[in-house]
Amino acid sequence: MAEAADFSMPDAFAKDYFDRIIKKTEKSLNNTCILYTGRKTKSGYTVIDVRLPGHSRFVPMNVHRLRYMIHTRCIQLNPENNHVSHLCHTQTCVNISHLSLEPPHVNNSRQNCLSQQRCLKNDMPFPDCII
Repeated sequence: MAEAADFSMPDAFAKDYFDRIIKKTEKSLNNTCILYTGRKTKSGYTVIDVRLPGHSRFVPMNVHRLRYMIHTRCIQLNPENNHVSHLCHTQTCVNISHLSLEPPHVNNSRQNCLSQQRCLKNDMPFPDCII
């Protein structure tokens, strides 16, 4: 019988990257979002170069995704193609209570919530938007 892969995050990795993220954050004007102030992509998401345990190269990763991985202490999110959604609709937010792991269609549907200024997720088993 094949052994299950171990995706647990080493403590040293979690502490190092958590500290790197926190050093580049500030509170939002409404004091609910924690905004990462580092490098941004053209689409407005923040990124950080990460060398995952067992890998020799650094790769760019969305900071909110890494923050969620650190919180769950899992080096690989399951399933891999899930999105880490911003419930607050703020692309630079890394407040763990504003992040949710969910399928792409749920994350994409949240754009309708933003345009309507209310959560429209229709009782799906995911957290409500923070609007």
